[in-house]
Amino acid sequence: MLASLFVFCFYFLRKNIIKSIKVVIILVVCLQSYFFLVGDTSGGILGLTNFMYGGDTYQAGMDYRLIQLGLLLNRLIESPMLGVGFGYYNEGYLTYGQLAKPYLLELDFLNFISKIGLLGSFFYALGYFLLFRLVKLIENKDIRRLATSLFVSLIALIIYSTGQTAHQAVFYWILLAFSYGFVVSHLRKQG
Repeated sequence: MLASLFVFCFYFLRKNIIKSIKVVIILVVCLQSYFFLVGDTSGGILGLTNFMYGGDTYQAGMDYRLIQLGLLLNRLIESPMLGVGFGYYNEGYLTYGQLAKPYLLELDFLNFISKIGLLGSFFYALGYFLLFRLVKLIENKDIRRLATSLFVSLIALIIYSTGQTAHQAVFYWILLAFSYGFVVSHLRKQG
């Protein structure tokens, strides 16, 4: 959400560069405050970096992602064109409880691609391409800038979802529906 907010603010406010710089500074200060707070509770800045990029927690997260990547690649090899479907089940799911975070699928977007296959991924990407073309048809520059910033936020969340969990979250789909509705309603309004 922070990355999406950052992209949205920077793109939407870029016309007024002073406002953009102020928003970026505020976001950076908020982010730094968060890291200092977490760093303070985990033994200072060195403790924070060790917590995030080293030690048992980091290694457990990396091991978990590597196991998931192997499962997802096997799915794509099994059924590359049509995917495995949304109801896919394998016996490996019985041992998910033994993993570090059995309730999360960190490689969220890759999981989605393995379920819809390469053909579904083509049409999914085509949908985003068509949405971007619709954004470009908006005549009002301010509305077009706002719609473009929403679109860029969607793409930022997809990029984030290649390593984390965001694409499967309700927030993402609400943002997608809102963006599409925003664009279509303004195109209808302009005729």
